[in-house]
Amino acid sequence: MPELDIEFGKMKSDIAYLKDDSDELKIDMKEMKKDIAEIKQTLHTVGGMWRVLVIFGTFCAAIGSFIANIFPTIKSWLH
Repeated sequence: MPELDIEFGKMKSDIAYLKDDSDELKIDMKEMKKDIAEIKQTLHTVGGMWRVLVIFGTFCAAIGSFIANIFPTIKSWLH
């Protein structure tokens, strides 16, 4: 019977460890939900501003690409 008591003690310890780990995961999940809610609120507050930034970035990239492609041609005209 001592072997059974030892095994029971090990299992009891494992269960306690799993319970503590589960409690930590619950706390972490609550924090993650709070963070996600804050991110959603921030995105809602920003509204359509991100669209303006994307359009501006695309426009700047197009201008930069045009300059990079036209520069060698202009340079060859000058020489």
